[in-house]
Amino acid sequence: MNDKSSDQLNDSLTKLTELTELDIARIEANQAALELLLVLDQTKHQIVTAESITGGLIFSTLVDIPFGGSNKYGSFVVYDSEAKRIQLGILVNNIYSLKCAEEMAISALKKSSATIAISATGNAMPRAGEKKHLGHLEHLEHLEHLEHLGHLGEVFIGLAGYVDDKIIVVSTAHNFCSNSEICSKWCAKPEIELASYIEDSSYEINRNVSQLIRNKTVAMALGLCKKFVLEQKLLVDINKKIDLNESL
Repeated sequence: MNDKSSDQLNDSLTKLTELTELDIARIEANQAALELLLVLDQTKHQIVTAESITGGLIFSTLVDIPFGGSNKYGSFVVYDSEAKRIQLGILVNNIYSLKCAEEMAISALKKSSATIAISATGNAMPRAGEKKHLGHLEHLEHLEHLEHLGHLGEVFIGLAGYVDDKIIVVSTAHNFCSNSEICSKWCAKPEIELASYIEDSSYEINRNVSQLIRNKTVAMALGLCKKFVLEQKLLVDINKKIDLNESL
C-alpha cells in the first residue's frame, strides 16, 4: 500500500470512529430505504405513508433514493391529533397506541391508490417537566391494551396491504431510548435546565434525542415494510384493489 492509499484509509477510519449515534441512525435509515425500494421495484408495489412522529421523514428518506419514482405514492403528514382525525378519520382516543398506528395505516391505504401503507406515531419530543421514563418497551406486537403511554422514545408502527378480499394490518411497538447514550444524556439534565433548554446546551441534546428517535423509527418502519412485502402475498393489481376499497 502506497502512502496516498494509506492516508485515505486512515482518513476513512477516522471518519468512522467519529460517527455519532445519530449519524449511524441516519445511515441505517437511508440503507433501509434503498433496500425497500429495490423490493418494491421488483414486486411493482407502490407505497404511501401516514406520519405523525416522523413528520414526513419516512417518505422523504425514500425520496432521497434517486430511483423508484413509480413506487412512491405520497404521504399524509398528520402531526396534530386533529389532523389525524380530519385527514385520516382516526377514531381512537389514544394517539400513542398500536390501535392508532393501525387505523392510520388502513386509512392511508384506503385514501390512496397505493398498495402498501406505513404509519408511525409516538413521542420523540423531550420537554420540560416530562417524567424521565425511558421505558423497556421492545418489539411488542398487537398489544391494544397499551394505553396513554406517550413516553419519550416509545413508537408505534403500522403496516397495511391488500390480501385476497381484505386489508391486513400488522403493528409493532418499540422504545428507542432504552439503550441510547443520547437519551441517557437527556435524562441526566436537571429539570431546571430543561425548562430553558432553548437558551443553553440542553437545546442541542433535545434536538439530537428527537432526531435520533425519528431516524430510528424510519429505519425500523422501512425494514419492517420490506419484511411485510416479502412474507405476505399482497395484491399489486390496482383495479382489484380499487374494487376492494369500495366494499370496505
